[in-house]
Amino acid sequence: MEALRGNRIAAAALDVLPTEPPQDDPLVAAWRNGDPALHDRLFLSLHAAFYSPDSYVDLRRKSAETVLAYFSNGIPRNRVN
Repeated sequence: MEALRGNRIAAAALDVLPTEPPQDDPLVAAWRNGDPALHDRLFLSLHAAFYSPDSYVDLRRKSAETVLAYFSNGIPRNRVN
């Protein structure tokens, strides 16, 4: 979070957080509270703790669809409110 606030990185896309599902995570809390340093710069996707050949294809497809949907209409499909 400090790297985003300090402009050391332009953006971050994460699918794994220190605690899954996130509980009292300061990064998620800042995002939920509309921290301006994170606006349009932090992308959180679902973490899938499974693997099979079919799930690998599904995971990549869903991630691509989520990014495409965001860039098409500006609204994240899988959003934590």
